[in-house]
Amino acid sequence: MVVLAGCGGSGRPLVPVSGQITFNGGPCPKAGAISFVPNAGSDASGTPARVGQARFGTDGRFVVTSFQEGDGLLPGKYRVNIECVNGVPSPSTPWESISYVPADYQPDDLVVEEGKGALKVTYDVPPKKK
Repeated sequence: MVVLAGCGGSGRPLVPVSGQITFNGGPCPKAGAISFVPNAGSDASGTPARVGQARFGTDGRFVVTSFQEGDGLLPGKYRVNIECVNGVPSPSTPWESISYVPADYQPDDLVVEEGKGALKVTYDVPPKKK
């Protein structure tokens, strides 16, 4: 059996995705994570949905992984979720109180197209309303 580099076992080429997250134009207050969740029905090829994810430090830089470290995303449309928290949620400290990301912040969906080359994306998280 021959395995092609960049296919991640899916039979379809992955698109490298990297980028940077800022908070109100500045550095990230803490390390965090970003995930790319496939939208239902965005992939007509029948390939099983696969979430891509990455960690970022206070510099905000990330490289997305779906199957193997830094391999990218399958073509399709993805909902983007950014997590950056100060502490651990509990009954006395709910998620909203420790998250640096406003509850109503939802970046635009990311469209990944086969054959378009590597993607570099940026997300600027707005400040939380007080």
